[in-house]
Amino acid sequence: MIRALAAGTLAGLSLSALLMWAFYVGHPIFDTIRDSDTIHHI
Repeated sequence: MIRALAAGTLAGLSLSALLMWAFYVGHPIFDTIRDSDTIHHI
């Protein structure tokens, strides 16, 4: 049970770290795409 709890906690931490990384890395890219003329109609 403790092993499962540790694995779940580790998975949760990795997931949140991955989401944070994706947000910080993807945010400028998303802003660039959003500000570009090719996607203004969306």
